[in-house]
Amino acid sequence: MISNKLSPNIPLTKNGDAFIGSLSPEETSTSVRVGEGDTISIHYTGRLDDGTVFISTENKEPFTFTQGQGEIVAVVQKAVVGMALGESKIIHVSEEEAYGAYHPDLAVQVDRAEFDKRGITPEIGLEFGMDQANGESLPVRVTEISDSSVTLDANHPLAGRPITFDLLLVDILSKPATEEESNT
Repeated sequence: MISNKLSPNIPLTKNGDAFIGSLSPEETSTSVRVGEGDTISIHYTGRLDDGTVFISTENKEPFTFTQGQGEIVAVVQKAVVGMALGESKIIHVSEEEAYGAYHPDLAVQVDRAEFDKRGITPEIGLEFGMDQANGESLPVRVTEISDSSVTLDANHPLAGRPITFDLLLVDILSKPATEEESNT
């Protein structure tokens, strides 16, 4: 896990609904900082409060994205601004800022016979689109199965749960051209 590279003594500051911990500028190795429009590579691990890892780039290639383009969750985009190469941060994110509150009304029970009619064997975790009256498809997943019913849930799997991200800035691959550079 990336967290073994992070100091357990990083001070936390509140930023909206997120608590962010980072190294001081003196503890980082460079003055080049992440800004809007930079293309960067990070390693990250997402954990639940109980320590369960739900996503990680550990033992994989770092994740590369352009800052401000919406390619990664907003709290991570905010957190990397101003980071220096090699700097790490721990972000504690409330359920509201992460994937939102859990809405019980988005979980419905359907008759198991509906699956049988379609030749589908329901399994916990099975995901598919459920057609709505307006013609749109709503992504749902099977969360419970009984002899007579199947529970379908349209909530995000992490809804209602605060999460923690461990971040490590691996590289700043490119910075946007300055106005002066664009005019040459």
